[in-house]
Amino acid sequence: MNQMRGSWVIRKLKKGIPFLVVLFAPLSCGPKSSSITKECILPVDQTGTITGRWTAKPVPVAVIANDFNSAELSAISAAISTWNSFFKASKGFSLYLSNSVPAGTQTYTIATVCGQNLVSANGFMGPVLIQKARSGWPENWKSAMALTSTCPVAVAGSQFRSFISGVLQINFQHFFNSGQPIPDLQSVVAHELGHLLGLDHSCSGSGSQGIPSCSGADPEYLEALMYPALGFDGNQGRISRSVQKNDQERANCLY
Repeated sequence: MNQMRGSWVIRKLKKGIPFLVVLFAPLSCGPKSSSITKECILPVDQTGTITGRWTAKPVPVAVIANDFNSAELSAISAAISTWNSFFKASKGFSLYLSNSVPAGTQTYTIATVCGQNLVSANGFMGPVLIQKARSGWPENWKSAMALTSTCPVAVAGSQFRSFISGVLQINFQHFFNSGQPIPDLQSVVAHELGHLLGLDHSCSGSGSQGIPSCSGADPEYLEALMYPALGFDGNQGRISRSVQKNDQERANCLY
């Protein structure tokens, strides 16, 4: 199954069925800085917010050489470092290994990513790509700043499904260009890397079993990096770059 997770979207897919997500503003003015939490805590109302996990680590992530400018590369690198710093403090290892790949390397789309198995019994056979999408963005997802697609499979005896492939695509077709909204790229990538490691949003517009509604949710869910919405101040995206307590607690249950 190909699962798509968007960064602060107004539409998302669940089991291939599109539905409207109503966005709620956080109660606080912005995410609080967070200390490191080493405990695994998965609240009862968030049991459905885990999509899967990678069975090998570190997870190699790579950008296409020359596809991003230096400022964009710095933002991506900083987002990767945010998650690595957390995992080093909590678990003693870096979850992500970053690199670049040649410009001619094959890229994957939402439709084709699950046809490529990146993981074997011996570890990773290739990197998870972070791609800049300038055209061909799915119409139903045009309000998404980015999409992370993962391919989870059930594993006997395991609490969580295992990812066999994935791709992180950033929407440069509808954002980041002159005359268009300019999100904070580091915030977007940090959020998407949370999806890539296996976290769904901390809450949702409507709520469902195992996924709480954002309306009246625990304040920690609203402050999370994985909160499903981030607005703009004028044409500039607001900043949400820190791995918060709820993000940490759930991530600790995966690795």
